[in-house]
Amino acid sequence: MEIGKVKFGEYSVGNGQVGSGKKGEEKQEVQTNAQIQSEKAKTVKAEDVYNALGALGTQNMAFITKNAGVGDVEAATKLLGEERTSDIEAMMAEFENGVNDIADIIDDEFGDIFSEPEKNALAARIFAKE
Repeated sequence: MEIGKVKFGEYSVGNGQVGSGKKGEEKQEVQTNAQIQSEKAKTVKAEDVYNALGALGTQNMAFITKNAGVGDVEAATKLLGEERTSDIEAMMAEFENGVNDIADIIDDEFGDIFSEPEKNALAARIFAKE
């Protein structure tokens, strides 16, 4: 008698299978099912894989385009309310004025060294740090 296997007649504790003759048959069935599954895995065509990946990509594109229009001004007004929207607009006007003032100073100091986008980007960084 082994530890882990306790037998009482035809019943055993620690072993879910009864009888030794059935064990061998079940092992053979398991092996044949495993062989069938491995053979199916070997016969997958590359075109099928590409088609499946294409379908997943199409689903992702549909999700992206569905959510693309979320940033509308009307949606922001509905979510934030008129008071908060007017506060944000006032802050943006203040930011633009500050950036324009600094851009004028950069233009006076450095002349035409910076292009217009570079000058505005530098002015925005300087104003954001203040």
